[in-house]
Amino acid sequence: MHHQNIIENEFSAIWSKFSNQIKNHGGNIDTTIQNTHDGLNRTLTTVVRIGSKLNNHFYERLTKLSEQFPEHYFYPPSDIHFTIINCTPFLRTPSLLNDEDILALSDKINSSLNRHGPIEIVAKGLNVFPTTVFVQLFDFNGAISGIRNILRNNLRKYAYHPNIAKRIILPKPFIVFANIIRFTTIVSENLIHQIEKSRKDKFGKFYIDTFELVTTDKFLSKEATNIWHTYNL
Repeated sequence: MHHQNIIENEFSAIWSKFSNQIKNHGGNIDTTIQNTHDGLNRTLTTVVRIGSKLNNHFYERLTKLSEQFPEHYFYPPSDIHFTIINCTPFLRTPSLLNDEDILALSDKINSSLNRHGPIEIVAKGLNVFPTTVFVQLFDFNGAISGIRNILRNNLRKYAYHPNIAKRIILPKPFIVFANIIRFTTIVSENLIHQIEKSRKDKFGKFYIDTFELVTTDKFLSKEATNIWHTYNL
C-alpha cells in the first residue's frame, strides 16, 4: 500500500502542475506531429505495446474524446505503448543509429535481464503532460523500475553520453505511463475538464511478458518503426 500511495501522489502532483499550466497557457504544441511518418527524429528505445490490453471502457472514452477534439493527434490502438528506457545515449555512436552498434547494445540488454516472469500492470486514470494526454499505469511491485535501473546501470558501462542524456526529461523511474493524445494546437480548457472526468476511471489490469528494442519515432508509427529484438521477461 505504501508503494501505491507514492505512485498515486506522484501522478496527482503531475496533474496539479500541468493541468493548471495548460489552463493558464494553452499547453505546448508538438511541432513534430506534422512529420509523423517522415522517418526523422528516430531514436533507439525499449517499448511495451499495451493497446490490445486496455478494456472497452478506455476505447469508448478515447473515441468520445477524438470526436470532441479532432484537432489533436490520437494514437491508433496498435501504437499505444510505454517506454522502459531510451537507449540512444548508450550507443557508441548515438547520432548514426548504425546496425552494428544497435546489435551490440541489444546483446548487452539480453545479458542484463533478470527474467522474473510476467509483470502485472493496472491502468487507471488519465493525466496530462505539457504536450500530451496519457493513461496512468501502476506497477505496484516496482518491477519496471527495477528493470530500468538494471539496464541503465549496465548499459552505462558499455557507452554513455551525458551531453545527450542531459536533454532527456523523464519522470521518476517508478512512474509508468502511455501517451494517447498529442497536442497539435492550443488546448481548450474544455479538454482538460474532460480529462479530469476520467482521472479515476479503471481501464483494466493486465500482464506483460515481453518488450521490444526498436528504432522508431515518438509515435511508434508502423512506417517509422523497426523491431530489432523482442525480450522475454
